[in-house]
Amino acid sequence: MAEYALAPLEQPDWSLSPDDLAERILQHWPAARVEIETDRSAPMALHALIPFDPPRRELGIAMVWTGDYLSLDPADPDTAAEFAAWVVNQIPTGGPPLHILPKERWDPMPIDRATPEQAIAAHLSAA
Repeated sequence: MAEYALAPLEQPDWSLSPDDLAERILQHWPAARVEIETDRSAPMALHALIPFDPPRRELGIAMVWTGDYLSLDPADPDTAAEFAAWVVNQIPTGGPPLHILPKERWDPMPIDRATPEQAIAAHLSAA
C-alpha cells in the first residue's frame, strides 16, 4: 500500500470546507466514517475512513485546514484513482490543476478531468 496526496502545486482560488467535504463523502460513500476536527491547532481539519469492497481495504483521508490538500493513506492505485476522480469533480473548474503526489516519488502529475484514472494508472506504471 502506498501513501498519496492530492493537491494543486499553486495556491488555488478554491478550498474545500471540512463540513462540505464530509457531507459529500457521506453522500457518495454512506458507510464512510468522518470526523471533523474542532481544535484549530490540530494539523488536519477532517479525517475520514472510506470502506471499499475486498480485495481493496479501507481508505484513510485527511484534509488540512486550508482545504486544498488531501492525504490518502493507505491506498492501492485503483482506490487512489477512484477517490482522485471523485475529488476532481468536487472542485470548481479553472485555476491550477489538482495533482496526485505518490509519497515514494513526490513526482506530481496533473489529473485530467476527463480521464483521471488513466492518468494515474499511466503515472504509477511508469514508476
